[in-house]
Amino acid sequence: MPSTLSASNDLCSLSFDLMSPSTYANAPGFDAILVLQDVHWDGDHEHPISLRVEGVFLARQELVKLCNSIDAWVELPLDELARTELGAEFRFDVPSQDILLKFGKREDLISAQNQAITLRIDSERFSSETSFVTDQSCLRLFSQALRREIDTMRE
Repeated sequence: MPSTLSASNDLCSLSFDLMSPSTYANAPGFDAILVLQDVHWDGDHEHPISLRVEGVFLARQELVKLCNSIDAWVELPLDELARTELGAEFRFDVPSQDILLKFGKREDLISAQNQAITLRIDSERFSSETSFVTDQSCLRLFSQALRREIDTMRE
């Protein structure tokens, strides 16, 4: 079952679907599918859009660091959480694939105390970048689901 990080407005989401254990350059990880769902508003109507990227390699160590960083941030006391940015980035790169997941303020997004997330995907013939705002409850649910997914997969 995919691990999904939802936007605060529930209009956008990013899913990591770990398909099978894999190894790249002696690094354990997973062959995965990334799915981004969003809504485009043309000024009059909303139009759902989605992007599905198959065949990506996600290193187990980087996924665990992602979960650990999110868990440490969401466990902060509320007053500290409100003034502290998650401010982390995670890179899943192998030849022909560079995926960056970055948490931090963006000038083009209004995020208040919530976290702005940027996803950038680059490959030899494909490049994409998107961003959205999420909150601590969405981050907690994503981290819990992703950790379960990692732990369930046997290498």
